Amino acid sequence: MKRGKGVYGGKLGIKALKNEFNYSRFAFVVGIKVAKAAVKRNQIRRRMREIVRLNFKNIKPGYDVMLIARPGAEKLDFKELEKDLIAALKKLRLL
Repeated sequence: MKRGKGVYGGKLGIKALKNEFNYSRFAFVVGIKVAKAAVKRNQIRRRMREIVRLNFKNIKPGYDVMLIARPGAEKLDFKELEKDLIAALKKLRLL
């Protein structure tokens, strides 16, 4: 992922790298600096996973994508998180 393109907004970051497959793979990273409680980190991870699932048809195939939650992401509700994530995907031209 060091060679991948990255976009970092206020609450989310995305790194993407072209792979040799005809499908995309996703990784979801929520560090302890985002939220100390594992329950909250898992909630953010589940929300990001659901956003990707709902928009999967529109995402370009053939990329390894890492979605990184940054401090402050725990304060976002689902709609705000979705808005930030879709904006970042559009910046990388993956959506």
